[in-house]
Amino acid sequence: EIRYEVDESLWNKTLKINELIILVVGFIGCVYGRTFIQKLFFLIENELFKDMDLNYIKYHYGPYSTELRDAVEALKRKELIKDVCIIMDGHVGHCYELTEKGKHKFTSLDTKTSRVASKLNSFCDRYKEYKPSELLRLVYSKYPLWTVNSVRVNN
Repeated sequence: EIRYEVDESLWNKTLKINELIILVVGFIGCVYGRTFIQKLFFLIENELFKDMDLNYIKYHYGPYSTELRDAVEALKRKELIKDVCIIMDGHVGHCYELTEKGKHKFTSLDTKTSRVASKLNSFCDRYKEYKPSELLRLVYSKYPLWTVNSVRVNN
């Protein structure tokens, strides 16, 4: 198992959550689903950068942050990311991608925050091939206390 050193000072002084979302979406290319982005950021906050103040709660599918949801919606309104509807495993889902405007922002962030970007890119590489259900299972297995309000029977 790969362990990442949590670097609190790196997070606190460098990026805002909306910039972190742009980097994650840029590194992954297409973030599959609302549940996926919620769980990925939960892992980022717990395993890479502490104290992101996403205020996760124990919700229907494990950890959930309204702050993250609102930040994603704000980036959509600013036309930095787009939410593309897709069919995945027979279900309608969402794929978050950078717009052209978002790609320009990503490039400027990647160069300005190269130390953060390098750690984040490595972290995202580990999970970008996961299906949403696989990432959900991973979070459930690593953080079982966060599943107490889950609607999934087979955590």
